[in-house]
Amino acid sequence: MTPTAKLSALHAIAASMSAGASEPAACSVSGISIATYARWRRAYDAGGIEALADKRAGHAGRRPVARLLTTEARDYLRKLAVGCGSQASAVDEFLASPMCPAEIRDALDARSSRHRIPLSLRRAMSITPEMQAMWKGPKQFQASAFIQRRDMTMIDPSGQRVPVEPGDWWELDDQSTNQPFWFELPEGETSTRQGTGDRLAERHSVALGRQGLFAVDICSGKWLAHELIGRPRDAYRAEDILRFLRRLFEDFGLPRFGLRLERGVWKSRSITGEKVEMPEDQRQIVVNGLSDLGIHVEYCYQSRGKPFVEGGFDHLQTRMSIEGLKRGWRDIGRFRGEMERETTALMRCKAGVAHPKDAGFPHISQLAVAYQDGMDFLNAHAKEGRLQTGIPDERFQLAVQSAPLRVLDPQHAGVFLPVKFDTVLKGGHVSKTIAGQAYHFGAPEIAARLGNGYRLLACFDPSDPWRGCELYNLETGSRNTLNLAPGAHVGCAEWSEAAPQFGPGAADTREQRKRYSRAFRSVYAAAGLAGVSGRRIQELRDGTGRRMAAETKPRPAESALAPAPIRTDAELDLAEAEARAALTRLEDIALHAG
Repeated sequence: MTPTAKLSALHAIAASMSAGASEPAACSVSGISIATYARWRRAYDAGGIEALADKRAGHAGRRPVARLLTTEARDYLRKLAVGCGSQASAVDEFLASPMCPAEIRDALDARSSRHRIPLSLRRAMSITPEMQAMWKGPKQFQASAFIQRRDMTMIDPSGQRVPVEPGDWWELDDQSTNQPFWFELPEGETSTRQGTGDRLAERHSVALGRQGLFAVDICSGKWLAHELIGRPRDAYRAEDILRFLRRLFEDFGLPRFGLRLERGVWKSRSITGEKVEMPEDQRQIVVNGLSDLGIHVEYCYQSRGKPFVEGGFDHLQTRMSIEGLKRGWRDIGRFRGEMERETTALMRCKAGVAHPKDAGFPHISQLAVAYQDGMDFLNAHAKEGRLQTGIPDERFQLAVQSAPLRVLDPQHAGVFLPVKFDTVLKGGHVSKTIAGQAYHFGAPEIAARLGNGYRLLACFDPSDPWRGCELYNLETGSRNTLNLAPGAHVGCAEWSEAAPQFGPGAADTREQRKRYSRAFRSVYAAAGLAGVSGRRIQELRDGTGRRMAAETKPRPAESALAPAPIRTDAELDLAEAEARAALTRLEDIALHAG
């Protein structure tokens, strides 16, 4: 306090006391203790206002050495400290720098220890945890920066804030498994990521992988699905994402509102660090397809943008450590070199010295089963978090029972099938050759109705050819007799493997030919070309060479302008059975009459 301010306080206290206040009360009103008031009054009476000055001003300790630092020198010192992580080492380097003032160098040279650093210098190069994280990178900074608290609500399309229910939103992400798995390689494949497993591929025709895709329900915390990716390059592709989405939707249905995905999944980054580009046309197919299905896609820039799947990974990996112990598998830990013996075994396998199976690593199919067991365990035990509480399985099941999820329509499945190509029907089939492997799909009923040469868009998954091939209309000319819109779903063609020329398997192809013939007879007769009056002719055989032909006039609705719908196999089989029974009755009547 300045001398003038002290004198003003003395006058205020004296005025209060003249008005009748006691000394303690007057001092209390002024905020000054009685002892301080007495000392100031004695000093003023003895020497006037000059005596009220603080005799210690300017003489309280040594001047801080950091005052000699320029702005550039202070920034350089702080950069050294954050870069090496040691203030003592930063000061050692700074003393040898021409940016260090001579006074600071002289003062620090007289230290008894390099760790005795003046407090002012420590303050000058002090850094916050956020600054340290930013120095390491944006991801580290985001992990320690300000976090906005959120609750389990959302803004619905009407603009209302409503609770999030199980089945509303799902999060998807990739993860590296702590238990490396092995898988067989295609014949002749020996190239692996950065060549680290080439010797293993050459000697044993297998490779090691750690990649997997996972999905979790946000509200309940239920693990929905997983898919392990076995690729020589150990980096998932666009087709893996498409396949995972299709299987997820086929198993559970469509989420009521949408998905939350990491932006890097679709752009250029995987957790292995290898660049994974998704073709723009496939990205458009996925995004547009999800939008057409009424699914909103929310992209995240950082891992903390999808906290439920990221936070769940740690819990899942803990459970998988137990699953691995139960099965006797090796667990390499959560960061490189954490488990020494397991890491050594992994490097021996990559060098081709040992087969992964003999070294204690699971096959990809075995680990997939273990992950399902681990997720089943977590889904059956209650969560006790702020946002996720209760047993995930029970909460999810109750929610989808009260408000069932939409089922993926088969005509939309083609959106998630990775291989898409234009083709025409040939011999009742559509075919595609990929990497020397031929895939054939038979469509007897479709070919009978549309005819060979009809243009189609075919979509299928080479890893699941037995699932079939979805067909969509591309024909706009005169062949489009059914007036199908471009892109309209035509149907699903069945996987058709090549059959042997001779032996029992040769007869397996007759069923598709019979189906084609049945379907074509129905379409042909409905077209009005079965005779002058458009009669339908059906020929039946009784198995002994005898035959019976029946003619019926077409129904009024059956015309070339309005073709009758194709009868199903069950309907045709029933009609043939009834005709055979009628033929048997006629033969019985003729026999008795004779």
